[in-house]
Amino acid sequence: HTVTIPPRPFFRKMIEHKSPEWGEKMVTLLRANDFDTATALVYMGEHIKGQLQMFIRDWKRPPNAASTVRQKGFNNPLIETGHMMNSVDYSVDGGNK
Repeated sequence: HTVTIPPRPFFRKMIEHKSPEWGEKMVTLLRANDFDTATALVYMGEHIKGQLQMFIRDWKRPPNAASTVRQKGFNNPLIETGHMMNSVDYSVDGGNK
């Protein structure tokens, strides 16, 4: 039995779909936080983290193989234990420098 795991470019697709709004979102966050760069970047990090977690949670194509669905008990190609989705994080270095 050969195991073939198809590509699932969720990160690339998230950036492709969501990044066009990031510039405007950052401007809004800067204005809302009195142009405190570090604070705005933290909020932006949380925003993008949530977007990536949503893409991981909602990714459906290609579906799991029938054998994988039997093993996991559900068909969500990017989630087995939730470890990857729960490991998404960000860091802000610098700030107002």
